[in-house]
Amino acid sequence: MSKKMERYVVADKVTEDIKKLRVGFSLFDKLCRNTTNPIKAILLVPSKLNMDADSGLAAFLLRYNSREIIEDLRNGRDVILPCGVPFSLETTQSFDDSGNPIILLAVNASSGMLAKIDESQNIQSVIVVPGGSGDVEEWVRQWSPTAVSDY
Repeated sequence: MSKKMERYVVADKVTEDIKKLRVGFSLFDKLCRNTTNPIKAILLVPSKLNMDADSGLAAFLLRYNSREIIEDLRNGRDVILPCGVPFSLETTQSFDDSGNPIILLAVNASSGMLAKIDESQNIQSVIVVPGGSGDVEEWVRQWSPTAVSDY
């Protein structure tokens, strides 16, 4: 476990999925913009099904950019954040924390995903966007992440 990892969670008071994603992506972009080290930016989801056309994440990304962003991420191509940093899509199964320090946006986080994050040695910062109520309660109690609600 990395003692230097900064942990954030989208606050419980943010209840709409689109707003949760907006808060998470806004902080993701800000952290990537303000880093002085080379980093790897990753959008972590439980599975690629989270990128299906009828998902809240896909709807948000369509507002955020275009249909191509979803296709690029699903096909393993990096996408550029507004700050100019490329980010890629990983799933709980494909996530590998080797290489550069990582700034991670974990969407629809599950206990398995959070355990994998906590085992990582290279995550510099993680922003957790809970999928439903209670999904991250134990992790929040254990780590006391900074709750964020502004974008």
